[in-house]
Amino acid sequence: MGMSEELFEQILSVMACPKCKVHLIYDSDKVSFTCPICKNTFIANHHVPIMLTTVLKESLCDQLDTKDGQEMKKRYGRQPFGFLNKIKSIKDNILSYYFPPINTKKIIDLIVNCNGNNTLAVDVGGGPTRLHDKLINLNISQFANVDIVGDALNLPFLNGSIDSVVSSSVLEHLSDPEGSVREIYRILKPGGYLFVGIPFMQVFHGYPNDYTRWTLEGLKNLCKDFEEISAGVSNGPSWALVNIIATYMTLFSNNRILKSILYNTTEIVLYPVRFFDIFLSKSENAHKVAAGVYFLGKKKI
Repeated sequence: MGMSEELFEQILSVMACPKCKVHLIYDSDKVSFTCPICKNTFIANHHVPIMLTTVLKESLCDQLDTKDGQEMKKRYGRQPFGFLNKIKSIKDNILSYYFPPINTKKIIDLIVNCNGNNTLAVDVGGGPTRLHDKLINLNISQFANVDIVGDALNLPFLNGSIDSVVSSSVLEHLSDPEGSVREIYRILKPGGYLFVGIPFMQVFHGYPNDYTRWTLEGLKNLCKDFEEISAGVSNGPSWALVNIIATYMTLFSNNRILKSILYNTTEIVLYPVRFFDIFLSKSENAHKVAAGVYFLGKKKI
């Protein structure tokens, strides 16, 4: 559906050419944006700006045409509110809801309201789910709940124009994660917030690609230009253990349906093990075998 009229008008003032990083000329009749320098024109499809140059479109299309890219489109294209998906969501996230290592909801509530009602907060890689109603979801394709189609390595915003940025389980999918962090730093206002969540001890998941993992210290180093507020475990060691064993079981078959049965059966049988994370995630050494880690920081003033 894209952004509301009010948010669309607000975001127009900070939209930039993803290549030249300059303000765009908006044509309300054609609902398009033109860069005054490179002359690239971008359209808005049902109030969803498509902020990709021709070169970027071709590159991203190639990635989405791969086997993992097709699986991503298939999964992201499913109805997010279907009965089976609701059951899966509850199973996958019950511990995150009731016994989280960190209070992600509280953190996101803080950063999306840091400038009151005028806060502009972007979820780089957001969709098809929405972590918060005030987050503007940016993704590489027009999936459900995506407000802007764009590239994490070429963000379509002016320098110092965004109040807060969320990046949840995205950087591992980028060929140049350092470049994405630099882009986030560029678009954030001085004092603007960054919240990053990334995997550590997790199996390969190509959406559409999967390049790397970080330790907690590695994540801090990745975000070294930001003032650290807090950092630590976002998904516990038991989560990692269950995920790895369940994935290991899928190696016994090449049949897609049987692989799914093996994974889900193993995960259900071992699910009680994940409750150990209620305690283990608080260990000072939990980050050494954690499934995921996080960083909350601010752009230095």
